[in-house]
Amino acid sequence: MTGRTKLASGLVLGAVLAVSTVAQATTRIVAVGDVHGSFDGLVTILKAAELVDHELRWAGDDATLVQLGDLLDRGIALREVMDLLMRLQEEAPAQGGEVRVILGNHETMNLLGITRDVNRDAYAEFADSKSDERRRQAFAAYTEFWQRRAAELGLDPTISAEAEQQWMELHPLGFFEYVEAIGPRGRYGAWLRKQPAAVVVGDTLFIHGGYGPFLQGVSVAQINSKVAEEIAAFDEMRAFMVAEGLALPWYSSQEMTREAQREVDAVAALDPDTVPKARLERVARLLINWSDWYLNHPDGPFWFRGTARWNEEAGIPVMSRLLDGLGVTRQVVGHTPQASQRIQARFDNRVFLIDTGMLKSVYGGVPSALEITGDTVVAIYPTERQVLVEGLGDPPPSPSPTHLR
Repeated sequence: MTGRTKLASGLVLGAVLAVSTVAQATTRIVAVGDVHGSFDGLVTILKAAELVDHELRWAGDDATLVQLGDLLDRGIALREVMDLLMRLQEEAPAQGGEVRVILGNHETMNLLGITRDVNRDAYAEFADSKSDERRRQAFAAYTEFWQRRAAELGLDPTISAEAEQQWMELHPLGFFEYVEAIGPRGRYGAWLRKQPAAVVVGDTLFIHGGYGPFLQGVSVAQINSKVAEEIAAFDEMRAFMVAEGLALPWYSSQEMTREAQREVDAVAALDPDTVPKARLERVARLLINWSDWYLNHPDGPFWFRGTARWNEEAGIPVMSRLLDGLGVTRQVVGHTPQASQRIQARFDNRVFLIDTGMLKSVYGGVPSALEITGDTVVAIYPTERQVLVEGLGDPPPSPSPTHLR
């Protein structure tokens, strides 16, 4: 996308770099679903799929690995999971391979500052010897911020001992380091912001929640461009609100919405003739309907669950029309853990659901991967393979027993 784009919120963004949406054709594609900080589960299935060796180096030759998002939240080993995938992205091209990571709803939540599902023990992985001091400084900044805003808005500036304790519980040690790490300039945040919302490899669409009627007629390139715009718009709005004294650097979209509404209400209660023009312009800029964004919409690319919940018979013609219009044979999605803990094929094999609850401590499931070789589709589990769709040729052989150890 080039030029300047005006969002419905009124924000004007500079040029957004187009995100690559179509990967090279490949003889072997392996897709892995939701990880949620399960480093051991991810390693287990990458070994079973023969994509990494015993040292966790790329061993997949010219295969393409597609990871379907939800690396974050609920589990603990977030750093290890991201570090591994980031390194494999760098290593795979030397053998002619490729690693594509797409964003899931838990990545987009975190990029919007929504950390409600982050495991407290995961925060501890980001803490260091200065974390306690950083948290005290952050609380002091919050106290100063709230007392100033309360005075401006005519609210009670008191922060009770109970409120302070609650604030500390919501911001444990490691919280601020984590937020910085996934911020626009953080190691993981900068990387996540470069990943697409969807990608087509060969004739298969990979997308976290699914491609449903809400997206009909929207290309993969358009989805990725809009998502990139929205993330950039959020980052810009948070920086703007911090500069204007309306938010703190770690505020989420929800906290920003609350403070924006307070400002809007305060200005609305004043005589329009007495409000400085600059303040009116600031209020106009704060009017954002976050719920309309692809990042948050229940039927958008990250949250859609029709692929898992639609009636099978009724959904077949709808899904066929959607995917035919997009020019793909099938879509592979995560997002909805399968109660069977097995990969499911739906709608005449046009949809594959591959979230099998890898994070055992929360979902009780197993690691899995979906392998596509030509027209043959195979489910891979730690100790077995199941042919789901058999193409014209023979299905690929099972991994050797020594590889599964």
